[in-house]
Amino acid sequence: MTATRIDRGSTDTTTVYSDGGDLVYERTFDAPREQVWKALTDPELIPRWWGPHGTTTTVAEMDVRVGGAWRYVEDVGGKTLMRAISHMGTPEILEGALATGMVAGAIETWDRLEALLAEG
Repeated sequence: MTATRIDRGSTDTTTVYSDGGDLVYERTFDAPREQVWKALTDPELIPRWWGPHGTTTTVAEMDVRVGGAWRYVEDVGGKTLMRAISHMGTPEILEGALATGMVAGAIETWDRLEALLAEG
């Protein structure tokens, strides 16, 4: 049996789909990859965009060494395509996670990241 790609609430800015037990988010940010990388790895910038509006994030520890769980590849014409894959394990576990509203929260988080990147 092969997995089927199912849209999970894509918007004009963010593609969200499941494929088996994986949940995938894709978005192209209008910023070079170096700027996106800094926003994703600088503990002082993370609290400015991580999580939906009204939430507070405290970076207790960050380990972004090569071989970690985050991977970044070549830019796309001066922009940066980011793809995040959450390996949930099974479609049933994925459905439970979706029921929490995580897609809307993730899209709002990436909206905040887009706003931070626009600041330069």
